[in-house]
Amino acid sequence: MLEIVNNIREKIIIILTRLGLNSEEAVTIIVIILIIDVILLHKGNQAKKEFLMNQEESKNEDNKRYVQYYKKKQYIYTIRGIMRVVVILGFVLYHNPNVFAGLAIALGAFVISFGSVFLSLGVYLYLVSFYTPGQSVKVGDYAGEIISITPLYLKLLGRNESGEHTGELISIPNHQVWQYRISLIDLDLSAIQKTIIEIHYNYESYHLSFDEFVPTLKSFLDELFPVNTPKIAHHYKSYKGYKYKLSYDIDKEGRTIMGIGFLCKRSKTPEFKYKIVSFLERLKKTAAKNTNAKKNTTSNDKKTPIINKTPLAPVGSGSVI
Repeated sequence: MLEIVNNIREKIIIILTRLGLNSEEAVTIIVIILIIDVILLHKGNQAKKEFLMNQEESKNEDNKRYVQYYKKKQYIYTIRGIMRVVVILGFVLYHNPNVFAGLAIALGAFVISFGSVFLSLGVYLYLVSFYTPGQSVKVGDYAGEIISITPLYLKLLGRNESGEHTGELISIPNHQVWQYRISLIDLDLSAIQKTIIEIHYNYESYHLSFDEFVPTLKSFLDELFPVNTPKIAHHYKSYKGYKYKLSYDIDKEGRTIMGIGFLCKRSKTPEFKYKIVSFLERLKKTAAKNTNAKKNTTSNDKKTPIINKTPLAPVGSGSVI
């Protein structure tokens, strides 16, 4: 173990001496960097200890202290990297000011060659300032829950429109986050969302005229949905005081389309969809039964009645008692 440490130390000293520093200055830089690391690691351990102690008191409740701890940890990692670069460049420029022009040119070339990396680092600072793990976001065509934010990547656990996890682990480079934009979305299963179901009406399916079908559907929906209170309809003002909303249209093929709009918790959406579809299928089944019954009645009416013809006995014939 000591041999590995000594080898690393010697290689660092060689690199620093090539920058124009002597071995004593190289050792001084290493010592300063180690002192900075120790201080920052101590701060990180304090933040972790504070988080763990408060976690025990939280009794399994939602606790924002983790977000504070996570941000502190990310800031500490960032400061460590910046301080290392500052210390090394400070010593180099102090020892040899003429090297500044060469470093500026080299840095410019490096930025041009690795522009996406520098952009990712800049976006990283923005992300850790405004976003935290556990939030649901959308980046381009990707949507999911933030797992971690690193200097180069934003990692998401994929979620679909219903708020359920897809099992996908999505890593998006930070420079692409800047390119495609990032926005917060609400995919909480307990959140209220608006759902619209489209159905096609035709007489052949339901054997009800449109004026008969709509009241039948309304009667079912009135029993299915409660009235939306101002709290439920907070983000959907037009639904306040209504149970649901119906819309009517005709598609390009001339078919009648109806839209059923309703509000409910995201976790309850599949249940309400099932009940509506089940009701419509029952209507179709009832219509089919009635049609078959009418066909059977009509076919029976058209059949020729069967008359029992019993031959009459000739006059005067019969048994003599």
